[in-house]
Amino acid sequence: PDVSLEDDLARRDLTLNAMAMTADGALIDPFGGARDLAQGVLRHVGPGFRDDPVRVLRVARFAARFGFAIATETRALIGDMVAAGELDTMIPERVWNELDKALGGPHPDEFIRTLFGLGALAQVMPRIDQLMHDTHRDGLLAALAAAAERSDDPLVRFGVLVCRLGMDGPGQDDAAAAVDALGKHIAAPVRFRRFGRTCAAYRDAVLILDRLDPATAVSLFTGIGALKRPADFDRFLLVCEADAVGRGETPDDAASRSRQLRRLLAAVAAVPTAAVGAAGLSGQAFGERLRTLQTEAVRQAMAPQNARTEVSKPD
Repeated sequence: PDVSLEDDLARRDLTLNAMAMTADGALIDPFGGARDLAQGVLRHVGPGFRDDPVRVLRVARFAARFGFAIATETRALIGDMVAAGELDTMIPERVWNELDKALGGPHPDEFIRTLFGLGALAQVMPRIDQLMHDTHRDGLLAALAAAAERSDDPLVRFGVLVCRLGMDGPGQDDAAAAVDALGKHIAAPVRFRRFGRTCAAYRDAVLILDRLDPATAVSLFTGIGALKRPADFDRFLLVCEADAVGRGETPDDAASRSRQLRRLLAAVAAVPTAAVGAAGLSGQAFGERLRTLQTEAVRQAMAPQNARTEVSKPD
Protein backbone atom coordinates (compact mmCIF):
# COMPACT_ATOMS: atom_id res chain seq x y z
CA PRO A 1 0.00 0.00 0.00
CA ASP A 2 2.88 2.39 0.56
CA VAL A 3 4.27 1.93 -2.99
CA SER A 4 2.85 4.24 -5.64
CA LEU A 5 1.96 2.99 -9.11
CA GLU A 6 4.73 5.10 -10.64
CA ASP A 7 7.23 3.67 -8.15
CA ASP A 8 6.10 0.20 -9.14
CA LEU A 9 6.43 0.94 -12.86
CA ALA A 10 9.88 2.43 -12.26
CA ARG A 11 11.07 -1.01 -11.19
CA ARG A 12 10.27 -2.58 -14.58
CA ASP A 13 12.99 -3.38 -17.09
CA LEU A 14 11.85 -1.64 -20.30
CA THR A 15 9.63 1.36 -20.94
CA LEU A 16 7.23 -0.70 -23.04
CA ASN A 17 6.73 -2.92 -19.97
CA ALA A 18 6.26 0.06 -17.66
CA MET A 19 2.74 1.07 -18.61
CA ALA A 20 -0.57 0.59 -16.82
CA MET A 21 -4.22 1.25 -17.50
CA THR A 22 -7.01 2.43 -15.28
CA ALA A 23 -10.30 0.60 -14.99
CA ASP A 24 -11.88 3.04 -17.44
CA GLY A 25 -9.11 2.57 -20.02
CA ALA A 26 -6.89 5.59 -19.40
CA LEU A 27 -3.22 4.91 -20.13
CA ILE A 28 -0.65 5.55 -17.41
CA ASP A 29 2.72 5.88 -19.11
CA PRO A 30 5.28 7.85 -17.06
CA PHE A 31 8.32 6.69 -19.05
CA GLY A 32 7.21 6.98 -22.67
CA GLY A 33 6.56 3.29 -23.24
CA ALA A 34 3.77 3.87 -25.78
CA ARG A 35 6.09 6.03 -27.89
CA ASP A 36 8.88 3.44 -27.77
CA LEU A 37 6.43 0.66 -28.57
CA ALA A 38 5.13 2.57 -31.60
CA GLN A 39 8.68 3.30 -32.79
CA GLY A 40 9.95 -0.24 -32.11
CA VAL A 41 12.57 0.77 -29.55
CA LEU A 42 13.76 -1.18 -26.51
CA ARG A 43 14.77 1.32 -23.84
CA HIS A 44 15.52 0.65 -20.17
CA VAL A 45 13.46 2.47 -17.56
CA GLY A 46 16.29 3.50 -15.27
CA PRO A 47 19.54 2.49 -13.54
CA GLY A 48 17.68 -0.30 -11.72
CA PHE A 49 17.89 -2.25 -14.98
CA ARG A 50 21.29 -3.54 -13.97
CA ASP A 51 19.94 -5.07 -10.76
CA ASP A 52 19.06 -8.17 -12.80
CA PRO A 53 21.60 -9.06 -15.52
CA VAL A 54 19.20 -11.59 -17.07
CA ARG A 55 17.41 -8.55 -18.46
CA VAL A 56 20.19 -8.32 -21.04
CA LEU A 57 19.08 -11.68 -22.45
CA ARG A 58 15.50 -10.52 -22.40
CA VAL A 59 16.39 -7.41 -24.41
CA ALA A 60 18.16 -9.58 -26.99
CA ARG A 61 15.18 -11.94 -27.12
CA PHE A 62 12.71 -9.10 -27.65
CA ALA A 63 14.94 -7.56 -30.32
CA ALA A 64 15.03 -10.88 -32.17
CA ARG A 65 11.35 -11.66 -31.74
CA PHE A 66 9.90 -8.28 -32.70
CA GLY A 67 12.67 -6.79 -34.82
CA PHE A 68 12.96 -3.84 -32.42
CA ALA A 69 16.04 -1.63 -32.13
CA ILE A 70 17.91 -1.20 -28.86
CA ALA A 71 18.19 2.40 -27.68
CA THR A 72 21.67 3.90 -27.71
CA GLU A 73 21.64 4.57 -23.98
CA THR A 74 20.49 1.00 -23.28
CA ARG A 75 23.32 -0.38 -25.41
CA ALA A 76 25.74 1.78 -23.42
CA LEU A 77 24.36 0.53 -20.11
CA ILE A 78 24.59 -3.08 -21.22
CA GLY A 79 28.16 -2.43 -22.36
CA ASP A 80 29.00 -1.17 -18.87
CA MET A 81 27.40 -4.28 -17.33
CA VAL A 82 29.40 -6.56 -19.60
CA ALA A 83 32.65 -4.72 -18.87
CA ALA A 84 32.00 -4.98 -15.14
CA GLY A 85 31.45 -8.75 -15.42
CA GLU A 86 27.92 -8.48 -14.09
CA LEU A 87 26.59 -11.13 -16.46
CA ASP A 88 28.84 -13.68 -14.75
CA THR A 89 26.51 -13.53 -11.75
CA MET A 90 23.50 -14.86 -13.66
CA ILE A 91 21.94 -18.07 -12.35
CA PRO A 92 22.42 -20.74 -15.06
CA GLU A 93 18.82 -21.96 -14.80
CA ARG A 94 17.55 -18.47 -15.59
CA VAL A 95 19.96 -18.22 -18.51
CA TRP A 96 18.54 -21.45 -19.92
CA ASN A 97 14.99 -20.20 -19.45
CA GLU A 98 15.72 -17.20 -21.68
CA LEU A 99 17.71 -19.23 -24.20
CA ASP A 100 14.95 -21.82 -24.43
CA LYS A 101 12.43 -19.08 -25.22
CA ALA A 102 14.78 -17.53 -27.78
CA LEU A 103 15.38 -20.88 -29.50
CA GLY A 104 11.63 -21.35 -29.73
CA GLY A 105 11.15 -17.88 -31.19
CA PRO A 106 10.94 -16.97 -34.88
CA HIS A 107 14.54 -15.75 -35.24
CA PRO A 108 17.05 -17.59 -33.03
CA ASP A 109 19.83 -16.38 -35.33
CA GLU A 110 19.01 -12.75 -34.52
CA PHE A 111 19.10 -13.53 -30.80
CA ILE A 112 22.68 -14.82 -31.11
CA ARG A 113 23.63 -11.96 -33.43
CA THR A 114 22.25 -9.41 -30.96
CA LEU A 115 24.00 -10.91 -27.94
CA PHE A 116 27.25 -10.94 -29.90
CA GLY A 117 26.78 -7.33 -30.96
CA LEU A 118 26.19 -6.31 -27.36
CA GLY A 119 29.39 -8.07 -26.29
CA ALA A 120 27.33 -10.27 -23.97
CA LEU A 121 27.71 -13.59 -25.78
CA ALA A 122 31.22 -14.11 -24.42
CA GLN A 123 29.85 -14.30 -20.87
CA VAL A 124 26.64 -16.14 -21.72
CA MET A 125 28.05 -18.81 -24.06
CA PRO A 126 31.84 -18.44 -24.42
CA ARG A 127 32.34 -21.25 -26.97
CA ILE A 128 29.60 -19.92 -29.23
CA ASP A 129 31.19 -16.50 -28.95
CA GLN A 130 34.47 -18.02 -30.19
CA LEU A 131 32.69 -19.37 -33.27
CA MET A 132 31.22 -15.93 -33.90
CA HIS A 133 34.69 -14.40 -33.87
CA ASP A 134 36.05 -16.53 -36.70
CA THR A 135 35.02 -17.72 -40.14
CA HIS A 136 32.12 -19.74 -38.75
CA ARG A 137 30.02 -16.67 -37.90
CA ASP A 138 28.03 -16.28 -41.10
CA GLY A 139 27.62 -20.03 -41.48
CA LEU A 140 26.33 -20.47 -37.93
CA LEU A 141 23.79 -17.66 -38.27
CA ALA A 142 22.66 -18.92 -41.67
CA ALA A 143 22.29 -22.43 -40.26
CA LEU A 144 20.16 -21.17 -37.35
CA ALA A 145 17.95 -19.27 -39.80
CA ALA A 146 17.63 -22.41 -41.94
CA ALA A 147 16.72 -24.45 -38.85
CA ALA A 148 14.00 -21.95 -37.97
CA GLU A 149 12.53 -22.43 -41.45
CA ARG A 150 12.50 -26.22 -41.06
CA SER A 151 11.32 -26.72 -37.51
CA ASP A 152 10.01 -24.84 -34.48
CA ASP A 153 11.49 -27.51 -32.18
CA PRO A 154 13.99 -25.89 -29.76
CA LEU A 155 15.87 -29.20 -29.65
CA VAL A 156 16.63 -29.00 -33.37
CA ARG A 157 17.73 -25.39 -33.08
CA PHE A 158 19.93 -26.19 -30.09
CA GLY A 159 21.54 -28.98 -32.12
CA VAL A 160 22.36 -26.51 -34.88
CA LEU A 161 23.75 -24.03 -32.34
CA VAL A 162 26.21 -26.54 -30.85
CA CYS A 163 26.98 -28.93 -33.72
CA ARG A 164 30.07 -26.96 -34.77
CA LEU A 165 31.69 -26.90 -31.34
CA GLY A 166 33.90 -29.91 -31.95
CA MET A 167 34.89 -29.19 -35.52
CA ASP A 168 38.24 -27.67 -34.55
CA GLY A 169 39.09 -30.45 -32.12
CA PRO A 170 40.59 -33.93 -32.55
CA GLY A 171 37.35 -35.91 -32.70
CA GLN A 172 34.10 -37.04 -31.19
CA ASP A 173 35.30 -36.99 -27.57
CA ASP A 174 36.35 -33.36 -27.89
CA ALA A 175 33.02 -32.45 -29.46
CA ALA A 176 31.04 -34.13 -26.68
CA ALA A 177 33.16 -32.44 -24.02
CA ALA A 178 32.60 -29.03 -25.60
CA VAL A 179 28.83 -29.53 -25.63
CA ASP A 180 28.86 -30.80 -22.04
CA ALA A 181 30.84 -27.77 -20.89
CA LEU A 182 28.41 -25.40 -22.58
CA GLY A 183 25.41 -27.33 -21.32
CA LYS A 184 26.63 -27.12 -17.74
CA HIS A 185 27.40 -23.41 -18.09
CA ILE A 186 23.82 -22.62 -19.15
CA ALA A 187 22.04 -25.42 -17.21
CA ALA A 188 20.70 -27.05 -20.38
CA PRO A 189 18.48 -30.07 -19.61
CA VAL A 190 20.03 -33.53 -19.99
CA ARG A 191 17.94 -34.24 -23.09
CA PHE A 192 19.35 -31.19 -24.84
CA ARG A 193 22.91 -32.05 -23.83
CA ARG A 194 22.58 -35.61 -25.08
CA PHE A 195 21.16 -34.52 -28.41
CA GLY A 196 23.75 -31.76 -28.72
CA ARG A 197 26.57 -34.27 -28.15
CA THR A 198 25.20 -36.43 -30.93
CA CYS A 199 25.02 -33.52 -33.35
CA ALA A 200 28.54 -32.30 -32.57
CA ALA A 201 30.06 -35.78 -32.69
CA TYR A 202 28.53 -37.05 -35.94
CA ARG A 203 27.91 -33.96 -38.02
CA ASP A 204 31.21 -34.27 -39.90
CA ALA A 205 30.56 -37.91 -40.82
CA VAL A 206 27.27 -36.96 -42.47
CA LEU A 207 28.97 -34.23 -44.49
CA ILE A 208 31.25 -36.84 -46.11
CA LEU A 209 28.51 -39.44 -46.48
CA ASP A 210 29.39 -40.12 -50.11
CA ARG A 211 32.88 -41.18 -49.02
CA LEU A 212 31.89 -43.40 -46.09
CA ASP A 213 32.45 -47.15 -46.32
CA PRO A 214 29.51 -49.40 -45.29
CA ALA A 215 31.00 -50.37 -41.92
CA THR A 216 31.51 -46.74 -40.96
CA ALA A 217 27.96 -45.95 -42.01
CA VAL A 218 26.66 -48.66 -39.67
CA SER A 219 28.80 -47.21 -36.87
CA LEU A 220 27.27 -43.82 -37.62
CA PHE A 221 23.75 -45.14 -37.17
CA THR A 222 24.73 -46.95 -33.98
CA GLY A 223 26.40 -43.87 -32.52
CA ILE A 224 23.44 -41.67 -33.35
CA GLY A 225 21.03 -44.22 -31.90
CA ALA A 226 18.99 -44.07 -35.09
CA LEU A 227 17.12 -47.33 -34.48
CA LYS A 228 16.51 -46.76 -30.76
CA ARG A 229 15.41 -43.11 -31.01
CA PRO A 230 13.92 -42.58 -34.49
CA ALA A 231 12.38 -39.21 -33.57
CA ASP A 232 15.79 -37.89 -32.54
CA PHE A 233 17.25 -39.27 -35.77
CA ASP A 234 14.70 -37.21 -37.69
CA ARG A 235 15.74 -34.17 -35.66
CA PHE A 236 19.40 -34.95 -36.33
CA LEU A 237 18.75 -34.96 -40.07
CA LEU A 238 17.08 -31.54 -39.81
CA VAL A 239 20.14 -30.27 -37.94
CA CYS A 240 22.45 -31.61 -40.65
CA GLU A 241 20.31 -30.08 -43.40
CA ALA A 242 20.30 -26.67 -41.75
CA ASP A 243 24.02 -26.85 -41.05
CA ALA A 244 24.73 -27.82 -44.66
CA VAL A 245 22.73 -24.83 -45.89
CA GLY A 246 24.82 -22.69 -43.54
CA ARG A 247 27.91 -24.09 -45.23
CA GLY A 248 26.65 -22.94 -48.61
CA GLU A 249 24.91 -26.05 -49.92
CA THR A 250 21.57 -25.76 -51.66
CA PRO A 251 18.51 -26.94 -49.73
CA ASP A 252 17.97 -29.62 -52.38
CA ASP A 253 21.47 -31.05 -51.92
CA ALA A 254 21.06 -31.05 -48.14
CA ALA A 255 17.69 -32.81 -48.41
CA SER A 256 19.15 -35.34 -50.84
CA ARG A 257 21.71 -36.39 -48.23
CA SER A 258 18.93 -36.91 -45.71
CA ARG A 259 17.04 -39.13 -48.15
CA GLN A 260 20.18 -41.19 -48.71
CA LEU A 261 20.66 -41.64 -44.97
CA ARG A 262 17.05 -42.74 -44.55
CA ARG A 263 17.48 -45.28 -47.34
CA LEU A 264 20.62 -46.73 -45.76
CA LEU A 265 19.00 -46.83 -42.33
CA ALA A 266 16.04 -48.69 -43.80
CA ALA A 267 18.48 -51.31 -45.08
CA VAL A 268 19.98 -51.66 -41.60
CA ALA A 269 16.55 -51.90 -39.96
CA ALA A 270 15.51 -54.63 -42.40
CA VAL A 271 18.19 -57.02 -41.14
CA PRO A 272 16.28 -59.73 -39.18
CA THR A 273 17.80 -59.83 -35.71
CA ALA A 274 15.55 -62.75 -34.82
CA ALA A 275 17.26 -64.89 -37.43
CA VAL A 276 20.66 -64.14 -35.93
CA GLY A 277 19.41 -65.18 -32.50
CA ALA A 278 17.83 -68.32 -33.93
CA ALA A 279 21.25 -69.37 -35.16
CA GLY A 280 22.27 -69.90 -31.54
CA LEU A 281 24.52 -66.86 -31.30
CA SER A 282 24.60 -64.66 -28.22
CA GLY A 283 26.68 -61.98 -26.57
CA GLN A 284 29.64 -60.71 -28.54
CA ALA A 285 29.18 -63.28 -31.30
CA PHE A 286 25.61 -62.13 -31.82
CA GLY A 287 26.68 -58.50 -32.04
CA GLU A 288 29.47 -59.22 -34.49
CA ARG A 289 27.23 -61.31 -36.75
CA LEU A 290 24.47 -58.69 -36.70
CA ARG A 291 26.94 -55.96 -37.53
CA THR A 292 28.31 -58.01 -40.44
CA LEU A 293 24.83 -58.49 -41.87
CA GLN A 294 23.99 -54.80 -41.40
CA THR A 295 27.22 -53.78 -43.11
CA GLU A 296 26.44 -56.02 -46.06
CA ALA A 297 22.92 -54.60 -46.25
CA VAL A 298 24.33 -51.08 -46.42
CA ARG A 299 26.85 -52.17 -49.05
CA GLN A 300 24.05 -53.47 -51.25
CA ALA A 301 21.97 -50.34 -50.66
CA MET A 302 24.92 -48.19 -51.71
CA ALA A 303 25.69 -50.19 -54.84
CA PRO A 304 22.94 -48.88 -57.17
CA GLN A 305 23.72 -45.26 -56.35
CA ASN A 306 27.44 -45.87 -56.76
CA ALA A 307 26.78 -47.38 -60.17
CA ARG A 308 24.75 -44.37 -61.25
CA THR A 309 27.49 -42.07 -60.00
CA GLU A 310 30.11 -43.89 -62.06
CA VAL A 311 27.98 -43.71 -65.22
CA SER A 312 27.44 -39.98 -64.79
CA LYS A 313 31.14 -39.17 -64.50
CA PRO A 314 32.61 -37.40 -67.56
CA ASP A 315 35.28 -39.17 -69.60
